[in-house]
Amino acid sequence: MRKATAVILASTITAGLVITGSAVYAAIGGAEAPYARAAAVVKPDGSVVRSKGVVNVRRFQLAHYCVEVDHDIDLTKTVPIATLHTNTNNWSAGLYITPEQPNAWCKAHEIFVYGAGKDIGFDLVVP
Repeated sequence: MRKATAVILASTITAGLVITGSAVYAAIGGAEAPYARAAAVVKPDGSVVRSKGVVNVRRFQLAHYCVEVDHDIDLTKTVPIATLHTNTNNWSAGLYITPEQPNAWCKAHEIFVYGAGKDIGFDLVVP
């Protein structure tokens, strides 16, 4: 009887971990942005600090990033906003985005972000 109880308990705990793991993965960085469809805080190397509605960020060459959003977001009807992170190394940096789909740099469901010749961290919001 004890062996059967232990097996059932272990199975329940394992199932709970799998469900919890899925929920954590679905919210890449765990950002809370109740009025945004997608948002991300991105480091200069392209790694995501926290996000919502963002599937992936890839840096494919110096200062060039593609931010992939959830496929249920229609980027053709959005107005993405990006701001750069400031520190002593990028006070004169610029940040440009191209939300048109598709474009010369990124695939469908991706927003192109260009750091004007410098790898810079940035925030992206898709309201």
